[in-house]
Amino acid sequence: MEPITHFLTGACIGRAGFNRKTAYATAAALLAADAGDLDIFWGLAGPVENLKHHRGITHTFIGVPVVAAVVMGAVWLFDRWRRRGGPRGQTGPLGGVLRPVVVGAFNKNYLGR
Repeated sequence: MEPITHFLTGACIGRAGFNRKTAYATAAALLAADAGDLDIFWGLAGPVENLKHHRGITHTFIGVPVVAAVVMGAVWLFDRWRRRGGPRGQTGPLGGVLRPVVVGAFNKNYLGR
């Protein structure tokens, strides 16, 4: 599937009720849905490396927790940067972000075939 399809599906996942817990749910699901396509950067090493690694570890069930952890870390860093010196919420931004991130990351496995 095209990256725009995963992008839009991630946006729908984030807006499908997950955004009631945290404002970051849509952004996190959107990022997680497209994060599996980061293997495109192997193309910088040449076409053979791109072919060897395309649809590799980022498109597997082993890669989903790694992709989810990277996206959650990025959302956490963004929240830390945005709230410098300000008050924090009760559960922080990651309280409601885990589920949309995991569903968005699995989106790549189920719809990307």
